[in-house]
Amino acid sequence: MSLDEQQEVERNQQMVACCGRDPSLKLYRLGSRQPLRQWAAEICEMMQPIAELLDDDEPGRLYSKALVAQKAVIEDVERTPSAILLDEMHQDRESFFHFALDMSEKHEKYFKEANMPADRMAYFENIAKESLKRQQEIEAADEISFEQYLATYFAQS
Repeated sequence: MSLDEQQEVERNQQMVACCGRDPSLKLYRLGSRQPLRQWAAEICEMMQPIAELLDDDEPGRLYSKALVAQKAVIEDVERTPSAILLDEMHQDRESFFHFALDMSEKHEKYFKEANMPADRMAYFENIAKESLKRQQEIEAADEISFEQYLATYFAQS
């Protein structure tokens, strides 16, 4: 990827994060501007044969259904996850903090009640232990304090 392409990608990511539900949003594409909705629809059309291939011999045609759902989001920005989240927060008159806390509690309850096979649970427990061990090794190998790291990091800007 060229430097120009990388800059376009980064600029596009920022614009979508900031204004992705704006129906008039235009992104950079190979040096020109293209409406997000048009580009997204084009990508979905290119994905259709892939979804059909993945759905071959699969009951329910899940990949094609997922693609149809994404096309609906492109046509109606109120179906985006961010719009749904904001609508729920507005209806419940809830701050983002309380919304996130509520979602965390719901997810915790779901996973505590889910019956995960013992071998799968052991797998996750093992990789969690390995991750914590690796974190300790990395931190032990640090040659500068966290405060020094931050000072160096911000001095680069």
